[in-house]
Parts: sequence; C-alpha cells; structure tokens
Amino acid sequence: AQDRETSVVLQWQYGLISATLNSLLNKLPVGVMGEFVRRGFWSVPQAWAYVEQMRDDKKVAKSISTLAPFLEAYPRVLESAIDKTSTIRDKSSRAKALTALATLGQADFSEALEAARAIQKESYRAEVLTELAKFKVNDFTYPELKLFIELSSQTQRHHFIETLELLFPAIRRWGGENAMARIIQAMKQVCAQWP
Repeated sequence: AQDRETSVVLQWQYGLISATLNSLLNKLPVGVMGEFVRRGFWSVPQAWAYVEQMRDDKKVAKSISTLAPFLEAYPRVLESAIDKTSTIRDKSSRAKALTALATLGQADFSEALEAARAIQKESYRAEVLTELAKFKVNDFTYPELKLFIELSSQTQRHHFIETLELLFPAIRRWGGENAMARIIQAMKQVCAQWP
C-alpha cells in the first residue's frame, strides 16, 4: 500500500511539473527556444513538441521561422511544420512561416506568393515579398516573375522600386539584356509625371 501511495504521489508531482512547464512555455520567448536548440540544450523534435502545443498564430509562425534552419535534418518535423502552416489563420503570420520554409525549398513557392497576396497590411506584404525574392529570384519561372511583379505593384512605389534590384536576375533571364534599360527608362518617365 505504501508503494502505491508513493507511486500516486510521484505521478501527481510529475503531472504538476509537466503542467507548470507547459504553462511557462506560453511565456517562453521564441528566441529563447531557438537559442536552446542552437546551443544543444533542446533537440529540434523537443522544441517542435512545444510548438505543437502553441495556439497563438504569431508565435507558431515565429517558431517555424526560428526553427526552419534546423528542420532539414529532421524530415518528420519538417513535414509537421509544413502541415502546421495550413492551420495558421493570421495571413501575415502564415506568409512569414511559408516564406521561412520556402527559403529551404520545402514549401510551395506559389503557395507562399498566394499567402503574401492575402496580407492586407502593405508593409508586411512588402517584407514577405522581399524575403521571397531574396532566396528564389534566380529560379523564378516566368509566371512567378509576373505574379511577383503584380503583387509588388500593390505596395507603395518605394517598396516596389526596392524590389527591382532583387529582381534583376529574373528580369534579365526572362526579359533579356535590354529589359533592365527599358525598365529604368519607364521608371524615369513615370516618376517625372508623378514625382
């Protein structure tokens, strides 16, 4: 009877410790979790187990982005992360998570572009598009380049012009050497008419 009593008490104590850690997890900054993984205090699957319990879309997206550089070594966790992005309801957060995975070549680039399209706040949309362009620009298909230009054009002019430098390789690839000179000429004309 004494052994059973001790067993029940220890099980309850373990449960209380687990519940306490889960409660604290909601307060654990994502950057700390990433640092724990980077320094080897936590394994990627261990950190992912905590991400799976998170309910805040922004925290989930930030966690996916933070863990993204480590996910390729853990295919099952990577697959879970890709699946988890579909549960993120906040459009901006979802786009950021997809962007982080797309930079690994593990998320559908078109899906990431469509997620960027859904972002209402222009500065967030511009930020996501810039990140997507940085990693993919050399591999843009022609339809992706067209869609990217369309989505970028829905931002302020200064954001749109900032993407030009990033898009140069794709513009040259699909438009030829003379395309960039013609784009600069068009920019001069439009900016002269609407300073």
